[in-house]
Amino acid sequence: YYPMRLMAWGRLPYASCGGRALLDVVPVDYVVDGMLALARRDDSLGQTYHLAAGEEALTVHDVIRETYAGMARREGQAVNI
Repeated sequence: YYPMRLMAWGRLPYASCGGRALLDVVPVDYVVDGMLALARRDDSLGQTYHLAAGEEALTVHDVIRETYAGMARREGQAVNI
């Protein structure tokens, strides 16, 4: 999540909210859990899978807002979302 790190480091002073564009990112633990579950299934051998947020994907605006809100919470600042 390099763009989020840039925001946290103060190196991304401006970020377009992207309107209603979706950003289909998932936490690494979700991907690992999915990989382990698929590895235990005999019918997954030789198959290809996409582990994605799908309908749960956030908008670019939501990701930016949540990133800055998390940074504010860490700094002990009020969060206005």
